[in-house]
Amino acid sequence: MKCTLKNFEWFYELLNAKKEKITDDHSGSMFDVAKHLLTCPSVIVLMSSERTAFVLSCVNSILYEAHLLTTDKKNVMRDTLSAARWVKENTVIERFISNIPVISISTMMYSESIGMEKIGIIKDGYLKDGKRIDIAVVGCSVNNIIRRLSKWQQQL
Repeated sequence: MKCTLKNFEWFYELLNAKKEKITDDHSGSMFDVAKHLLTCPSVIVLMSSERTAFVLSCVNSILYEAHLLTTDKKNVMRDTLSAARWVKENTVIERFISNIPVISISTMMYSESIGMEKIGIIKDGYLKDGKRIDIAVVGCSVNNIIRRLSKWQQQL
């Protein structure tokens, strides 16, 4: 599930598939972004399916910022549960935060559905189409995500 440079082509293609939606006006080359994320020791890239990746960036030893990349919205809950279980079994990470531009309504709804709660706002922290947009900071424990999604999976 954990990706390395051997997964570069797959990860680069996934980044490019979502390029329009995940980048702000000043983002650099996706090639450079993919290489950096796969080689940076403080970043974990997880492939929970062929069409879904999670990028986890270290804030401190137990808190990581999580970013989801997917072209498979139908199975995103299943993929999130799989990634959260991997994190619990293989790391000391206890909590996730995520920075979501407030214009990303579906991303906010997804984060709430897995148990994340709004913990702050970064004013004018995102630049899209020449406009400055606020970023909502959301957070949740790994255990809460697993608990919430395990209940969801049992209901299927």
